[in-house]
Amino acid sequence: MKGGEVLDVQISVVIENTAQFPGIIGEYGLGMLVKVDGKSILFDTGMAGGIVNNLKTMGIPGQSIELIAISHGHFDHAGGLTALLDDLGPRHVYLHPYAALPKYTKVGDGSVFIGMPRPEDLEQKGARLVFNEGPVTLVPGVILSGTIPRTNDFEDSGGNFMIEAEGCMAADTFADDQALYITHPEGLIVVGGCAHAGMINTLEYGRQLSGVKKIKAWIGGTHLMTAGEERMYKTIEYLKGYDIDIISVSHCTGFLAAAKLYGALGSRVSKGECGSSYTF
Repeated sequence: MKGGEVLDVQISVVIENTAQFPGIIGEYGLGMLVKVDGKSILFDTGMAGGIVNNLKTMGIPGQSIELIAISHGHFDHAGGLTALLDDLGPRHVYLHPYAALPKYTKVGDGSVFIGMPRPEDLEQKGARLVFNEGPVTLVPGVILSGTIPRTNDFEDSGGNFMIEAEGCMAADTFADDQALYITHPEGLIVVGGCAHAGMINTLEYGRQLSGVKKIKAWIGGTHLMTAGEERMYKTIEYLKGYDIDIISVSHCTGFLAAAKLYGALGSRVSKGECGSSYTF
């Protein structure tokens, strides 16, 4: 599935755990503005209202945002939708149908709800929900992945996550985990949310889906914060093989994992935070 190449790409981290500049709010979660050839997509929204503040502080006009895409149905990536829709007005929101199911994480003998706002509540706010299980071209040159196949034996979802479906609780396999793939003359640009499907699985699927072998950049969360030694070692070996120019990690990567990536891969690795911007 090829969506054509885009020549002008700018990716701005609008909301993340940490902030670079005064006036910008750090908030647990992730949300990035992806601008390609003049068209703007918001990928994830953080957990609350910080993204509204930061869009204004960064001088990004709300009317320029054509659509919103959600990486997966956790509160720290989709919780900001409520405040965002109040501010922007109606928008098409792309998400996997499993993203809207109730999601939990195990805490001791119990569980804590960590899901996104209910679809009916979002629709009352003006969301025009578009559910996709497979890949979909959002604008020419930008593919929203749909479910990412698991093709290796060393990556997992990164935690004790549960999903409620048809009244039963089960382990969350994160069928809803999605990434953005942007085809650029210099290579494939991959924008990830939490990479619960695995960073390497996500990169491999992007190459398969787009037909582009050269990976120019990874920008986003990696969920390596809980990775063991074997997963970190194999992830780094794959990344060395890809020879990626830019690896910007954020949110759920964790300090230790980010340090290991930097130690192995050098200055191509950086921390993405509120106010970071990448131009291709």
